[in-house]
Amino acid sequence: MSAINWAAGGIIALSLMVLSVHLVADTNEFSVYNIEWNGTSTLHRIVEDAGGSMVWDTSTLQALDNTTLIIIAPYPDFDSEDVVALREFIRRGNAIVIADDSGAANSLLIALSSGMRVIPANLSSFDREYNDPRMVRGVRSSNTTLLPDVTSIITNRAAVVEGGDPLITTTLLSWLDKDGDGRISPEEEIGRFTLIATEDLEGGLLMLVSDPSVVINAMGVQDSNSENLRFIQGMFGLRAHTALDLINGHTGSAGPTTRLLQDLKKSSTVRIGVLVLCIIGIGLVFRRMRKRQQR
Repeated sequence: MSAINWAAGGIIALSLMVLSVHLVADTNEFSVYNIEWNGTSTLHRIVEDAGGSMVWDTSTLQALDNTTLIIIAPYPDFDSEDVVALREFIRRGNAIVIADDSGAANSLLIALSSGMRVIPANLSSFDREYNDPRMVRGVRSSNTTLLPDVTSIITNRAAVVEGGDPLITTTLLSWLDKDGDGRISPEEEIGRFTLIATEDLEGGLLMLVSDPSVVINAMGVQDSNSENLRFIQGMFGLRAHTALDLINGHTGSAGPTTRLLQDLKKSSTVRIGVLVLCIIGIGLVFRRMRKRQQR
């Protein structure tokens, strides 16, 4: 095979590789690479469109000021260096938003000396969507001035936030459905439960959201009039800049193929190699064309 054919084949292969970075979707829940109903690809796009940044290494938080960091569906074990970086980040007056329904965030909350906790529970309500008692509608607390444009949100199997200053709560027609039968039993607690709370912490702001699914693709974040999109936009307004954490939560999770392609995309060596091969390939093409013209 001639050099020109090798070059052409290489350029085609590299072009397909670059294209696949954008086309290969992931199925991991909450992943920014997941374009399906349970992914956060729309959130990722919204953050990028707003000029926000993606955090792959918590050491980069040192360069971020007047910023809201969003952590979705966190892993249960936070690295000690990450905890230190997050503590210093919030001490500089920044804001951290954590969305969790499993209780995995509690270890970080304890490390940050926060008084808030995530309490996993079978939270149900008569104020709901799609006639599903677990799709609880949250309403704005009358005791807060934060996020003035956010009057309500829709949750899906939310937990309960304990502590902090309530921002979004359920209505009084809500209960902890311990037996899971979708009905209120005499021994089950009825009342208003906190879905989102905030806390002033060491000069910064900490917001705890009891349901990470409020930001997934299927929860109306693609609808310009949706309540959940207004909540996301409200989070962006907490500080001048926004950053999405892709290391401590499931938003950065990816299958092996997606991870490989993303690593290649981020590698400066690969980008330089692609550029060099393209230049060589173009040079070979012009050389062959010139030879043909001389015949």
